[in-house]
Amino acid sequence: MSNTILIVDDEPLLLSVFRRHLAKQGYAVLTAVNGREAIEMFNTHAPIIHTVVLDIHLSGDLSGWDVVEEIQRTDYHPKIVCMSGEPQPFTTPSVNAFLEKPFRVQHLIELIQIL
Repeated sequence: MSNTILIVDDEPLLLSVFRRHLAKQGYAVLTAVNGREAIEMFNTHAPIIHTVVLDIHLSGDLSGWDVVEEIQRTDYHPKIVCMSGEPQPFTTPSVNAFLEKPFRVQHLIELIQIL
């Protein structure tokens, strides 16, 4: 099983923090700053991506929910963790977990390990 994680967030500082902490845990980390980049990155690396962690409120014309829908249309089904600064608006079977920002990076790592 691959240990590659795709992190999608439009805040570069958060991407850097996530990348650094996850890499220390032995994960390969791919990043994207918007929905279009996330879909391109996923389509390029889908066979090796184990988990996608994405903000549902991305800047640009595609939201995190749009990215989830695009991923679900593929033959690949990584674990999906959505995050947002707002309380979880609803649940969907295509999402494995939801994190409300702010959260400790250690909490994200522990969640990824049990998925």
